[in-house]
Amino acid sequence: MTVNAPPAIAGVYAVGTASFDPAENRLVFAPSAPLQAGAVYRATISTAVRDLAGNALAKDSSWTFRTFSGDPLQ
Repeated sequence: MTVNAPPAIAGVYAVGTASFDPAENRLVFAPSAPLQAGAVYRATISTAVRDLAGNALAKDSSWTFRTFSGDPLQ
């Protein structure tokens, strides 16, 4: 899984670890450092990912998300 940084710093990736929780059937990405507030990121899971039977994804899967930019205490 890769997470691309905002366009202002294109070519930079968010470094961290990804783990799969089979009980919840979800992939969790934990960045090594905080993501930039108010930034748009694109996450991609590539065809290099395999299921338990060794089958690859048919195609890359990508989505975008925006980080929170306000005061978390309000």
